[in-house]
Amino acid sequence: MSRRVLAGAIAMAAALTATGAGAEPKITEKTNFYDLKGTTVEAVRADVRSKGPTGQGGRRFVGLTETFVRYRFWYDGDDETCKVTNVITEVEVTFTMPRWVDRERAPSELQVKWDRFIAALWVHERGHHDIGVAVARDIERTIVDLGRLGKGGPEFRDFIQGLAKVHLDDIQPRHDKYDRETGHGRTQGAGVILE
Repeated sequence: MSRRVLAGAIAMAAALTATGAGAEPKITEKTNFYDLKGTTVEAVRADVRSKGPTGQGGRRFVGLTETFVRYRFWYDGDDETCKVTNVITEVEVTFTMPRWVDRERAPSELQVKWDRFIAALWVHERGHHDIGVAVARDIERTIVDLGRLGKGGPEFRDFIQGLAKVHLDDIQPRHDKYDRETGHGRTQGAGVILE
């Protein structure tokens, strides 16, 4: 349940006047499933060890969430001052989650444990989703709150990109902190599969 985070930024600056700064990030979600087989705890856990998504350091996890944050901004100005007129942020989230294909053939007590576990795993992974969204909001808020600054040009774009980069560089540390605080989902009920 570690995060392999792709934190990217596309900063397209144009001397345009647009409206709408302060809008919510556009969020795109995708879920990739991998199939687990077996009707015993041992068989399912063994399948996770061989099929689960790999996180940092090549360690396998039951679930994985990747977030990719992108931003664009527009500005308008003259030789004296420049102002950001619009900011758009986007978050692409990719969940990789298990699907137990032999669930119906397994004993009912394991089915109950699985249902409880998978619900808790989704709660944990949605927490990682929320981190990506929070970073996008932070970027947008930081840029929108700038007000009028010095004249435009490459220096202006570089300054704004530097501000956004501070937030982008903080994505992985936020995911790591969340995983430490939740024990990679253990405190949320997603510790050991079928326990």
